[in-house]
Amino acid sequence: MPPPPKEKKLSFEKDFELEEERRLKVRPEDFVRLIEEQGVLPADFCPYGGDYKISLPKFIGDEPPFDQFGNGDYRLWEVINDGDTDITPVYFSMPTPPKRELIDGYGLDKDEQFFRRQEVPRKFKLIEQKALQDLSDIEKNNRQEAVQGYKFYLRFWEIVEQEEENLTDEIAWLKKIWWWRTYGYWYYNDGEPVFLPPDYFDFLNFYYIEEAICFPEYRHDVRRKFCYSWYLENCTETFKNLDVTGRAMKNADGKYEMIDLGRRLFFGDVEPKTRRTGATHEAVHKILKGAMTHLSYFSTIISFEGNNAEVHYKKKLLPAFDAYPMVLKPIWEGNRRPKILRLDAPPNVYHTRGLKSAIAYSDSGGLFANEGDRLNGILNDEQGKQLSSTADIFERWHVNKFTMSTGMGVNILNGSYVKNPSTVEQMESSSAPYKKMCDLSNFYVRVPIKGQTVEGFARVFLPAFMRLEGYIDRFGKSVIETPTERQIKLSPHATFAMSKKGAREVMQAERDALLSTNTPEALELYRSIRRKSPFTWSECWLGTAGNVGYNLEIIDRRLADINKAKSFGKPPYRAGYFYRESGNPDGRVLWMDDNQNPRFRMSILLPDEFTNQKEGIEVWDGLSQKIVPAWRPLNGQRFTLGCDPFRNLKAVEAKQISRIGGG
Repeated sequence: MPPPPKEKKLSFEKDFELEEERRLKVRPEDFVRLIEEQGVLPADFCPYGGDYKISLPKFIGDEPPFDQFGNGDYRLWEVINDGDTDITPVYFSMPTPPKRELIDGYGLDKDEQFFRRQEVPRKFKLIEQKALQDLSDIEKNNRQEAVQGYKFYLRFWEIVEQEEENLTDEIAWLKKIWWWRTYGYWYYNDGEPVFLPPDYFDFLNFYYIEEAICFPEYRHDVRRKFCYSWYLENCTETFKNLDVTGRAMKNADGKYEMIDLGRRLFFGDVEPKTRRTGATHEAVHKILKGAMTHLSYFSTIISFEGNNAEVHYKKKLLPAFDAYPMVLKPIWEGNRRPKILRLDAPPNVYHTRGLKSAIAYSDSGGLFANEGDRLNGILNDEQGKQLSSTADIFERWHVNKFTMSTGMGVNILNGSYVKNPSTVEQMESSSAPYKKMCDLSNFYVRVPIKGQTVEGFARVFLPAFMRLEGYIDRFGKSVIETPTERQIKLSPHATFAMSKKGAREVMQAERDALLSTNTPEALELYRSIRRKSPFTWSECWLGTAGNVGYNLEIIDRRLADINKAKSFGKPPYRAGYFYRESGNPDGRVLWMDDNQNPRFRMSILLPDEFTNQKEGIEVWDGLSQKIVPAWRPLNGQRFTLGCDPFRNLKAVEAKQISRIGGG
């Protein structure tokens, strides 16, 4: 059988192919499409040698690993939620470092090994200035030719391609930057190789905070959060063994066994936090970078009210995008302050392709704000604050979840991520749904077969004494306890150096002063400080009842103990009911354990000789208007019975119960 005839090309087709081959493919869209189509960046982009690979993180356990996860000067694991008695820590692996001499900072004195931002090459900055000047000159001569984003972009890359021969080192730098933004970055910090996951590398180097007129500073504890997020967005593993409640169970050797489901299992994270730690900026960066490094990536900002979401969009996200170097900024439609940031060419431009991504804010904090839209990135900001009566964040997430997945929430869209940072206000009202969301985001409790937590999130918590401004040493580490002489010497003007106090000691002193005052006003402020700057997970959820003048701290401590025991499936009580022996109205009262009918909770099951201690007496019966026999307990002051202590009755219910013969 003869071979099929060879397809003939159009007369101009070869010219198109040659032009595409000759074009310098280092625009942001080129890198994004290369990653989308090939799955990886070429080996010659890697600054650590073509054979070096970044291994993705894996779950290790709930206890610190030992020798098998150590490698000389580097620790091959990281941890989140450690040091808190209320939540279980999560330990996960970190990648193996490359050759030490290839790591930034190698060979420097330990005192000089700290994070330094990657400076954009001078030539790229000059080209950016030149492109803007060219457009400004055109605008001066013709006011109809206003400077716009896509014109700025086109002119910048025209000059880059014209100067290609003079930009060899700069293009090599750009390829390394894209490798680091995609896979992660290594540098020496205080004598130790430190890995920055892709998002934290980009955040520290290129995300400008206009409100503070600065770039973010490196923080070791913030890095741990970013490492955990990196794990969550790549996690496809779940626990093999679960009990009836979905809680992970260890094998006989005391270790968890994991199974790989081959699909993503986490939508994102949920973080009750202290005030002014930069968590909102971190979340804004997450959706911004997602849109800038993916095709057709759609993101939104949702807050406890629409106006607040708009503020984050206009005062955080747009200025940050504006400040990105042009060499990393994809083409965008419109001016510098668009209502929707569309990373695409304008509708009337056909010769240039953009990423077709978009970022906006939801002008309604209500329940169905994004129903029907496909989303890849969401910032749910300050959900622990007061919401409108129609905006239950717990229900709203169950609407938005299906915009980020298929198969009823099972198959999460590629690259999608949700951030849920919030301080917590009034636990008795507005914050209850947020707490519910956090409670159902326990890493160690999974839905069988599905492999996800109930909410699809994982909890993140860092105590308030970490990352406290003025209490960070030269290497970005939190100064929690009394600072060392070396820390003071290297940062002599820091607050901790001048006071010679650690963050925990300073913050605890304020708490102690308020608690010792013991007035209603002091107790109310004390609880507010604990809730807004929590040291532990349980402090995030303190109520606001301190203003009644009653010291609730003893009760809080006991409730924390009970909740901890319950979280491990060991409640400090027995569930069941009381009944009369042989059904006799005057018979002995007995106890029956019954988790299916938990009408009462018994803290102590008393020995028989301490039960049914009673004596007969006579009392006045107001109903029959006569003296009648009755029973009185002996030693009635020894134990306590609480009946519906937290139930708030409606007026109609109270009237019904107060009637003679009521229920």
